[in-house]
Amino acid sequence: MARQTLQTLIRLNRFEVDEKRRALAALLDQEAELQRRIRRIDAELQAEREAFASADIQQLGAAFGPYAAASKARKAAVLETLADLYPQIEQARADLADAFAELKKYEIAEANRTAEEAAEEAHAEGLELDEMGLAAYRRGEG
Repeated sequence: MARQTLQTLIRLNRFEVDEKRRALAALLDQEAELQRRIRRIDAELQAEREAFASADIQQLGAAFGPYAAASKARKAAVLETLADLYPQIEQARADLADAFAELKKYEIAEANRTAEEAAEEAHAEGLELDEMGLAAYRRGEG
């Protein structure tokens, strides 16, 4: 009965660890996407800066300022979102570590219980063999 309870707890905790792993992976995917957006914004701004540098300054100079400002605003918004995401990632890591520690606690308890049962079984088998040997010895002397 107790063995079944431990196995149920282990199964439930494995499921919880898997769920927390998936949640952390989703957050890390969001982080990677935001990092890609930042690199894309920087690359676009650099490409536009180079295009404006080679073009006629009089015609395009007035257009680059607002474009650069808009790019910086987009980048700032993404950086802010990224900054909001970091505490969530750290919390998800902590939750995963806690869930994993809980799972290990139950797995160790089950391993200990299995080892105890094996030792008890070996002891009982040893006693039985001792009884059989003693009975054979008595019959031999008898």
